[in-house]
Amino acid sequence: PLPSSDVGKVLAFCDKWDTVVSLILRGDRVKGNKDPFGLRRNTLAVLRLVGAFGDKDTLRMTPKQLMNLAEQIAGHHGSFDWQKARSDLGEFVAGRIAAGWRDVLKTGAADAVARNITRALVGGTKNCIVDEASGSVFELTFAQSFELARALEQVTGEADAPLLRAVASYKRAKNILEKAPDFGVQAGADFPRSQPRLFVAAEEMRLHESVLRLQRSSRDHLGRLAFNELFADLAMLEKPLAEFFESVMVNDPDEKLRHNRLALLASVRDLFETFADFSVV
Repeated sequence: PLPSSDVGKVLAFCDKWDTVVSLILRGDRVKGNKDPFGLRRNTLAVLRLVGAFGDKDTLRMTPKQLMNLAEQIAGHHGSFDWQKARSDLGEFVAGRIAAGWRDVLKTGAADAVARNITRALVGGTKNCIVDEASGSVFELTFAQSFELARALEQVTGEADAPLLRAVASYKRAKNILEKAPDFGVQAGADFPRSQPRLFVAAEEMRLHESVLRLQRSSRDHLGRLAFNELFADLAMLEKPLAEFFESVMVNDPDEKLRHNRLALLASVRDLFETFADFSVV
């Protein structure tokens, strides 16, 4: 059982997280069932203490905060390659989360949200949303991410679930963007915002407006932890996406139009991936 008092939880967390970080920095790894120094056991204890497995009355902590504490601990260990250590530590912690979630959630929902946590732990920018007006950043805690995964499992439980139909179009957009070199764009390039003045078809504008509307509403839903409302809104992209693919040729001979359409699809991909890696759902 977890410590009953807040002080006990904080002390247990500090002790076990210090142990985990120190072992990773020293080069210790879990090999099969062998865990002589308790790396796996201590990591699972840390994750329970921060609510990653649904325990109640846990410490409120985000992946970014967890890794900031790890960096502070690592600073007492002398010279080291922090970027490599962070990657190793983040991958290991995320692996424990994904494995634990698969025991209680459907694999697709568990892996979709866990992958975003992995990116956050290793140093990416997923698992958070930025309010463009104020510049403030809202990042899900571990406990909130678990609830997000549970909500995703619920709304994708049926084969014909509305969200899954929208996800199918998201996957099509993602596949097109991964073939960017075929469209005259460098692989891995960051796309600028799409320019409405370059839209030709009405379906382009409708999709653009839908994405903008959902970007605003998703910030509100996420802030209120209204995950079912969030997924219901994402499902509403099914129609404008279907109409776009039905009527608009992405690989237009005009380079400006082609790149602008790719940028529009990138906004769709980025909107979905703010919350989870829907490619595995």
